[in-house]
Amino acid sequence: MTSINFASGFAKRIKRMQWRTLLVSGVLGFGLGLGPLPAAACQLERLQLQVADPLDAADVCVGVGRALTFFAEYGLDLRQPVRLEVRPSLPSDASNTAAGIFMPDQSLIYMLSFSSFRKFRNWFNLSITREVYQSLAAHEVAHAITNAHFSIDRPSVHAREYLAYVALFATMPAKLRRQALAAMPGQGFEDEQRLSLPVYLMDPMFFGAQSYRHFLHLSPAQRSAFFQALLAGEALTD
Repeated sequence: MTSINFASGFAKRIKRMQWRTLLVSGVLGFGLGLGPLPAAACQLERLQLQVADPLDAADVCVGVGRALTFFAEYGLDLRQPVRLEVRPSLPSDASNTAAGIFMPDQSLIYMLSFSSFRKFRNWFNLSITREVYQSLAAHEVAHAITNAHFSIDRPSVHAREYLAYVALFATMPAKLRRQALAAMPGQGFEDEQRLSLPVYLMDPMFFGAQSYRHFLHLSPAQRSAFFQALLAGEALTD
């Protein structure tokens, strides 16, 4: 991933962080056949990770690495600094069904800790496991990656969510992805206009599964072109 700038001095700055920051590297695996997790995946110059539990840190780093690898194929990287905080609870104004939230104006991600996330019991009708938690991290980081690449000031909610959900499903381990799609049955929408804001608001999980199925209908060239149309505000508009 040559477009991603890693910071060699990141580890030296750990002690200056207010929260305990953990760097995880090396042997964590991907589910895409993309090879091992890049050693510097959680040493990104533009990512500040704040997390108390080392297992949560490991899972977040897996999700970060997967999202970066996926979007690198489309020429998208983490262009702006972002802080990711893993907490026992989300801000009070977050939906009570949310497990993570990206705040673009602050370039800030809040994610539930795994122990808090597990209290949901299921997500995408799947039992919550560490693999599912990694996918949550990929989804939230996908928002941060794509946010800086929009060329319009106010992209639509469903354009943002299309990109983040496609990344979530595309980076899931294959077995988990099959289970998630089976738990959210549907044929997919060949017409992207059916991936509307009302569909997202009625059932975000269904919207996510249908977005990925739409993505699968596209050729590689069409996928890249559709991503660029979304980022330019020319597709899935309000």
